[in-house]
Amino acid sequence: CAAVGGFCVDNDGTFSCGCLDGFTGDGITCTDINECTNNPCGSNAACANSDGDFTCTCNSGYAGNPKASIACTDINECAMNPCSSNGF
Repeated sequence: CAAVGGFCVDNDGTFSCGCLDGFTGDGITCTDINECTNNPCGSNAACANSDGDFTCTCNSGYAGNPKASIACTDINECAMNPCSSNGF
């Protein structure tokens, strides 16, 4: 069975191979599926593919759930009062 992304099932007198979730193939050869090609992340988020998985991260200046349909929303930096008293 494939060393990366594969698994073995012991059957009576024989065995079979398969691919883990996030991989495709016949079990002897398993290839990572790039989930990012299907744009699984919400708006204002970036996708990073990894072996058998992916992660979504909000872009800089945004916060929230990067996988949700609401996705990442703009952070109101002015709410933290970053400006000085003289307007700069």
